[in-house]
Amino acid sequence: MRSRLAHEIDAQLESLMSVRAVFPYMGSDMLGKRTVRTAPLYRAKGLDVRFHFPDGLTRKSISKVNGIGHWVNQSYIIRLCALLEANGVIPSRRQGRIDQAVDGHKDIDILRRLRGVFAHTDGQYDREKSEHRKLYNKIRAHYNLAVIGADKAASFPLSIDTVLIPLTKRCRSYADEVLSRSKATDSDALTHALRCSLKQAVTDAKKWFETSSGRTHTRTEFEARAQIPDTGEGSVYVFLRARGRSVYVGQTSRRIKNRLHDQRSPHKMKRWWDSWSRMRFVTLRDETDRKVLEMLLILAMKPTENEDLRPKPIQEMF
Repeated sequence: MRSRLAHEIDAQLESLMSVRAVFPYMGSDMLGKRTVRTAPLYRAKGLDVRFHFPDGLTRKSISKVNGIGHWVNQSYIIRLCALLEANGVIPSRRQGRIDQAVDGHKDIDILRRLRGVFAHTDGQYDREKSEHRKLYNKIRAHYNLAVIGADKAASFPLSIDTVLIPLTKRCRSYADEVLSRSKATDSDALTHALRCSLKQAVTDAKKWFETSSGRTHTRTEFEARAQIPDTGEGSVYVFLRARGRSVYVGQTSRRIKNRLHDQRSPHKMKRWWDSWSRMRFVTLRDETDRKVLEMLLILAMKPTENEDLRPKPIQEMF
């Protein structure tokens, strides 16, 4: 499935093609012509535009049309770069560098450098400036252009078919890869945050349970009548061995002693029943609170005899 940004890039290229169909490149071989048809590149896109010049094409009119076309190309470079920056594909100087491990990074670099010239200077190629010559030669080499040397050129090479279309496609490919990695990184960060949050919740739950449950009760107190303050309103409980190792964590909506004879899972019938010597519990009336605390205590205390440690269906917990 293509990204929203990929569709926006394609829309920008389509707009460029539509405008350039009306202002195509015109060569000196068109001098004197009265009727001109737009270039085959645009006709293949269904943009078959015809022009009529009553007095025939002159050098001045050809220069004017080509000047408008070059200005359109410059504007496209600025717009494309802004679009990629706005979507986090091209980082700012503070954010970092272009990822040179991703295919298309050279096109991104060329795009950003061209935008710098077109948006932050007078927009003209100056062969007296070494940085302009370097950029010109970089474009010529990267796109394998058969153009004049940087020391004789009057403008940056920005032809539609040999520069802007391949540049756009590679920038789009770079964007797809960078955004895909970014989503994976965001997912990893979210997973890490959730794990840290759960870890903290487990720690907090154990501390709260130990504080709220008060002292531990001996087995003798538990088995005696009315020796533990269990009101029968619901509770979460832990059975412990002599050295404090957790044996079993459970929760019930009734008195804890009633769980000893529960029809589905009677504690007294379990193999671990005779192994515990102390217990503690906390009263919780709300069923959701009990189930959440039970789950967190199982994670915190790692009881030896809780048989089913699988995640509970969310609809059963809430």
